[in-house]
Amino acid sequence: MPSSLLLVRRALPLLALLLLAAVAPTAATSYVAVSDENLVRQASVIAEVRVDSVEAAPAKNGPNTDYQVEIERLIKGYTAGSSIVVRVLGGPRPDGLGLKIWGAPVFNEGDRALLFLKERADGSYGVLHLML
Repeated sequence: MPSSLLLVRRALPLLALLLLAAVAPTAATSYVAVSDENLVRQASVIAEVRVDSVEAAPAKNGPNTDYQVEIERLIKGYTAGSSIVVRVLGGPRPDGLGLKIWGAPVFNEGDRALLFLKERADGSYGVLHLML
């Protein structure tokens, strides 16, 4: 057997290991679907809303986005007024830094949505099951 072929045969496993080490690990997001019945049961408020404004949440709340929404139709629950703040994780902070959460809902002024919400201690509302 020629020496060059022998060298290639010996180097092949090493090259394969180097190739595997160079490949970045694959990452994915997975979730377990929630039944409609459980989603309704878990929500303290279900409402059809229209987005009136979008802004970064106050800095003390981290990189979140506040959506001021007008409730067009309340399906379940109670809110103190017809306008509430829906806070979603991610988005720019007031200092310009931000956080992107893949799968988190993003709304624009004028958008309409059906939201399943949970009231937070600070009086804002959070979207249940963020990625759904």
